[in-house]
Amino acid sequence: MTDKEQYEKVCKHEFNEIKVMLDKIHNRLFIDNGTECIQSRLNYHSRVIKIIAWALGVVCVAIIGTLVKLIIL
Repeated sequence: MTDKEQYEKVCKHEFNEIKVMLDKIHNRLFIDNGTECIQSRLNYHSRVIKIIAWALGVVCVAIIGTLVKLIIL
């Protein structure tokens, strides 16, 4: 069996299955028509976490400032 025959009989089908699976994974990660894709969800969660961290930082600075003011006075 030559390399070309082996490719036609065995590998070609396997490569096509792998390509279909990779296309499905790519679609689910980055495109996903009709619903939010995983990448969009991760970006959204990342933004929400940054906003919450910023708000908590502001609250902590305000509390520390108030405590320092009470201690000094």
